[in-house]
Amino acid sequence: MGTNRWLSSSSRASRAFGFVASAAALVVGTFFVITLRHLSDLEDQLNRWEAGVDEIASRSRSLGRDRFGNAEEEEEDAEVDWDFPVIHTLTTRFMQDQAHLIDLARARLYLFEHFCLPTVLGQTIFTPFAAKEDFYSAEGNRTNDVGPSGVPRFLWIIKVDPKLPPEILSRLISLISPYPQFYIIGSNFNYGVGIKSGGWRGGQVGRDLLMAKKEGRLHCGDVSILRRAHAARNERIVLETRLDADDGLNFLYMEKVQIDAVKYLTLGWEDEVVEEGKTSNETAEWMYWCVFAHVAWEPSLGLPIANSNNTEMEGNESMETYGLFVPWKSPMACVTAGLTNGVSVGLAERDVPRFAHQTIIQSFRGPNATTATCGLPKRENCLKIISSPKVAAFRCRTPTSAGMKGVSGKLSKAEVIMEQKSRDPKMQKSMWAVLRRYFGITRELAKEANDYVKEHLVEIARDNLRGQCTRGHSCKLIAREELARMIDLAEAVRENRKKEERA
Repeated sequence: MGTNRWLSSSSRASRAFGFVASAAALVVGTFFVITLRHLSDLEDQLNRWEAGVDEIASRSRSLGRDRFGNAEEEEEDAEVDWDFPVIHTLTTRFMQDQAHLIDLARARLYLFEHFCLPTVLGQTIFTPFAAKEDFYSAEGNRTNDVGPSGVPRFLWIIKVDPKLPPEILSRLISLISPYPQFYIIGSNFNYGVGIKSGGWRGGQVGRDLLMAKKEGRLHCGDVSILRRAHAARNERIVLETRLDADDGLNFLYMEKVQIDAVKYLTLGWEDEVVEEGKTSNETAEWMYWCVFAHVAWEPSLGLPIANSNNTEMEGNESMETYGLFVPWKSPMACVTAGLTNGVSVGLAERDVPRFAHQTIIQSFRGPNATTATCGLPKRENCLKIISSPKVAAFRCRTPTSAGMKGVSGKLSKAEVIMEQKSRDPKMQKSMWAVLRRYFGITRELAKEANDYVKEHLVEIARDNLRGQCTRGHSCKLIAREELARMIDLAEAVRENRKKEERA
């Protein structure tokens, strides 16, 4: 194993694989089944992981050669200065078209700070940016975790309503501004979300950010990094990942996607540099990645509704204090957390297929699959469903959710069974181990979030009800009905509490 690696900590990644496998082994029943054979394959998995890291390093060192051309829609003649094979953006939407809902904004910011932000800062490919430090020493050894010429491994773009209240915006900026590769932009328009066209490759996202700087809507972030990434968009593999403001990603997730991308997507010189045993039909023009299994957090709301959020948590001190963590699989639909598309060098933006997250799996797999192949021999391989790390994402099921999925009492029989199994102390112990180690979510953070949602439930639910059917958000009758019912119950509980205090 060579010493020139882009992995921010290869030993940490090795420990991560081992821990995920052993922790997930405790989560049995209908969720995960880890056999002795699986555990015996762990060493092979680690070898493949580190081989992928070395492949990234090899391609990074090769980028000193200028082998690119045919830039699409290139309005600038800027020299490409991006010594990494991938440009990776992480995009998060926050309160777009809902700036007037101040209580909902406060609650979503609270969840962002307690759950989403720690998982991004903990990514194995993340390190505080140091633009003037070189990645390699004169001897070719790794000197820090940033990259040649100070290239960050990913850019985080957070889009907020331009009219977001100063109280909320100021707090968000204070959380994000210490990291120059993180950006907050005032905009209610999104590219490449679901079936929408446009993205980093076509230049729409980069131009939007640079224009926001001129118009005073870019609230933080290093513009010079943006310009470099924008200029290099046609000459590097492009990855675009989605993450909602109340969701999170396993610390290993983005690195896993980058390793896959460098393995399968093309950089433009594959005819000249061919790894041993690799053939041309093993490369793709584009690919998608999504999460197979995630953990959902359900706060304890203390309401008399017969579902896992409420009365069934009463009497269980742990769940009343921290809420409930439930492991879920998504075999038939991709959740939005971690949904990623990747594009090879040479492919135009107009040729990148776009899908709604609910239908993407059916588009690639099964008898009704209609998607054209990405260049790989089998169409289904154009979609990589991430099963390692085993638990790849974290999601909140709270009254801040526009769709209210899993928050109301309308649960399927399978969901009820899984939530009942999740109350097992051994299951919760396993969840806490995974959450702490691979999501940075501690009991303290969960308690603070649980207390906040419970204390401000009426105000949150009222705002969420007012925000239903606004542009770009859910408009489901069942969500509006459940929010109205939740408000009535929460107000009744609050009034009874006041009466008890006066008595």
